[in-house]
Amino acid sequence: MSGIWPVELPPISSARVYDYLARGKDHFLADREMAEQMLAAHPGHLDLVEESIRFVDQKVEELAVEGVDQFLVLGCGFPRRTETPVHVVAQTFISTATTIYLDRDLACVVTTRAHYDANTRVSVFDGDLTNPHRLLADPGLHSALAPDRPVAVVCDLTLQHLADQDVTALTAALATALPGGSHLVLTHPAEDAAVAADVYTAAIVQDLAAEDTYRTRSVEHLVPLLKGWTLVTIEVSEHGLLTATARLS
Repeated sequence: MSGIWPVELPPISSARVYDYLARGKDHFLADREMAEQMLAAHPGHLDLVEESIRFVDQKVEELAVEGVDQFLVLGCGFPRRTETPVHVVAQTFISTATTIYLDRDLACVVTTRAHYDANTRVSVFDGDLTNPHRLLADPGLHSALAPDRPVAVVCDLTLQHLADQDVTALTAALATALPGGSHLVLTHPAEDAAVAADVYTAAIVQDLAAEDTYRTRSVEHLVPLLKGWTLVTIEVSEHGLLTATARLS
């Protein structure tokens, strides 16, 4: 089938830049050049991305082993053959585990749907994390999640593209909407990666390529933004990756 993409694609996309760094295939020349500039400024950024993938895999496995059978992935990006998707990790331990993938990038949504369409326990939605109340009111989301069982929310290198007030609004809305016992698994660039973040943000602002920027945050900066959640673990790796888990009482 041939046709015209219904929206104009930005010259640089955070999802496509991440896809290149994660050894995927869904990126353009401008995204690759942007990623290489970030790596030139902060060579450890590639290790940061790989460590983030491993951390998420580990935590999803741990939660599935504990019996959590609902996963909500915010900012899913493109599926990649080089890594195991959240739903596959979860269903390895609970065959009936449900996974919802969500992204505001329509290219990510369409591609992810095409890849996972055969799995009846997987749903893919488009949604803007800066409008969490509208997002969480989506009837499709409600029908895909059981309201009486905990949900594990996964934010894999996603929150750095949101302003502080948007992170707070999102986490507070999730804390209100989800049942007790739900979990939050997140990775985020720490301050050690600031030079790479500055390179990305400068290019985005100059080219007007997208509406997002790239922020780093310290532990002290991030923790107060997780409104309604009880922190369980948090640390910063040698590569500048901040990892954290939190829980609802």
